[in-house]
Amino acid sequence: MAYISVGDSIKTQVDQIVISYDVVGDGYPIILLHGWGANRLTFKRLSLNLSDRFKVYSIDLPGFGDTQIGLPYNVYEVADIIFKFKSFSSSLAGQ
Repeated sequence: MAYISVGDSIKTQVDQIVISYDVVGDGYPIILLHGWGANRLTFKRLSLNLSDRFKVYSIDLPGFGDTQIGLPYNVYEVADIIFKFKSFSSSLAGQ
């Protein structure tokens, strides 16, 4: 199973921001969230290791990696974006 490289990230719009993410694997969907100063590629090896059991989504949070910065976000707004992405990714996984 191939991992999606940096240049091939998938993009989707959540509210007013375009989120970049990678997806690999099949199975129950999980979303990996990076910390401050990182991006979705932090989880490249972990995503591959989990891909035989899970459909793994690695997203770039607002202002990191290939996701646009947009407006200044507080922790509640970022949590809302993740929740909306989760709803979107779950529908992609057929749930």
